[in-house]
Amino acid sequence: MLFPEPLRIIYPYFCSQISEKLATSYTYKGIWLLTYPIILGLLAENMINFIDTVFLGRVGEVALGGSAIGGLFYVMLFILGFGFSLGTQILISRRNGEGNYTEVGRIFRHSMIFLVVFAAVLAIVVRTAGHSMLRGVIASPNIYDAAMTFLDYRIFGLVFVFAACSYRAFFVGIMKTRILTYNALIMAGVNILLDYILIFGHWGFPKMGIAGAGIASATAEAVSLLHFYLVARFTRDQQRYGIFKKGIFDFSLIRSIFGVSFFTMLQHFIALGGWWVFFMIIEKTGEHPLAISNIVRSIYMIFLIPIWAFSSATNTVVSNLIGENRKSEVMSAIRRIALLCLAVVAAMVVPALGLTRQIISLYTNNNQLIIDSQPVLFVVLGVLIIFSFAMTTFSGVTGTGNTRTALLIECLAISIYLTAVYLISVYTTHSIAVIWCSEYIYIIMLAIFSFLYMRNGKWKERSI
Repeated sequence: MLFPEPLRIIYPYFCSQISEKLATSYTYKGIWLLTYPIILGLLAENMINFIDTVFLGRVGEVALGGSAIGGLFYVMLFILGFGFSLGTQILISRRNGEGNYTEVGRIFRHSMIFLVVFAAVLAIVVRTAGHSMLRGVIASPNIYDAAMTFLDYRIFGLVFVFAACSYRAFFVGIMKTRILTYNALIMAGVNILLDYILIFGHWGFPKMGIAGAGIASATAEAVSLLHFYLVARFTRDQQRYGIFKKGIFDFSLIRSIFGVSFFTMLQHFIALGGWWVFFMIIEKTGEHPLAISNIVRSIYMIFLIPIWAFSSATNTVVSNLIGENRKSEVMSAIRRIALLCLAVVAAMVVPALGLTRQIISLYTNNNQLIIDSQPVLFVVLGVLIIFSFAMTTFSGVTGTGNTRTALLIECLAISIYLTAVYLISVYTTHSIAVIWCSEYIYIIMLAIFSFLYMRNGKWKERSI
């Protein structure tokens, strides 16, 4: 069943003619055509974090700190589902490269079922035990109350966002990334509108503050999932891949997906867990440094968008190349992706170096907060240049399917990173900017370990 003609005119991407076709040579142009819709999609998605921080910055430092802690805790849960979907994406890319389209649909369906059930379990656990989990790790009672208020509403979005991760893995895996842009724009639009209405109490709604931010984000994720479903339901992709085909649930397939995804889940959880510990350490230094770090984190996340997009493209390109039995081209493809990533990141970072005050002013009108945040932002902008090489190479490791090695690399880098953060923050009197310099240690370690593995060549023996 195709999408009804009137709505196909409104939504041209429903038509089969616009299906993305990546050149089999994986040239710079082909890689860019695959990646730029992911960049636009991630940019729109991160508008949620940006708008939340901008609006809550007008509410106060406690609201900023609470959203930082509560938001990071939520992201740590989300990253478990995202890690599973990343393993799904790698498998879908591999089967797509092999031309095994029926198996692509089976992988998608089983991934969806697992993620929805998993999200429901996590949401129940957080609603029943979340207060006890966070009470002992947050020093400020005000920050604790704000974080839990945010989480109590935000957690309902977990089921929606986990299910959406399955759709994202499917569309990226089959190289139809343009859909992600439209979906993220819709989600960001809904979130911005509801943030404005609920946080400040406009249009007759009560003024809910940080609770309004949680409700807005959860609702936006539900709308995002509905949009993904409609796209998938009414296009030829459901016919080609059979993504809605009925069948018997196969536990052996779940085990196969889990064999790849389990390590990506752990890897991403540990990576975000490291950042969670980082913010817990910062929280112990006071509400003001935490507010600075939350502002810089939000800016950092926006500048990381092209790096994440090229990372996702690397996973897909590497896995498709191996599926097509073109392993000799993998390293050159990673090199092209890394250079493109560096060019895009540099184009963002260089102008930003002269506009740090203006950028921070978007988040707060507190002059002291703006002044104290600028040195930290300078540190982060420098990190991004190295990150563009490190993350694409690391994603090459994941794309080979050897997710166990990727987990080991992440654990080593995070361990060294957190040790440095702890020693700097606890045993010295350095400023918050110096503490943030530990990001360099993490990125450099990630780059070195990943490059050594890819150059070794043992990944060519891996089959999934």
